[in-house]
Amino acid sequence: MFRTIHIILNSSSLICILLGIYFARVHKLLWHHVFIFGALFLCSMSVLSMYLRVGGLINVHCYFGVFAWFVMFLTFMSGFLFRRKYLRRSLHKILGILTVSMISIQILLSVTVL
Repeated sequence: MFRTIHIILNSSSLICILLGIYFARVHKLLWHHVFIFGALFLCSMSVLSMYLRVGGLINVHCYFGVFAWFVMFLTFMSGFLFRRKYLRRSLHKILGILTVSMISIQILLSVTVL
């Protein structure tokens, strides 16, 4: 039951990130921010639910999930720096690509580990 909820939250988070990237590309910044905030919230709930359910970090999937969440949070915070012109668009893009890659690997890793 909890594993299914965790999978749904992670997959929904990936879909929200991809929609956020799409809306950034078509210059709809309100929707970009809504989907990125939603993705961070879903991923946070996913990590928190599994941490509370399992009782800690027990395998590679858990450690990688926390690291993927941290990279997602760094990307989220880099958006504020990008908006204030302290960060170049290319670096924010690289962090976004890294986030999507890590969440995708996390979902694929869950199939092999769990």
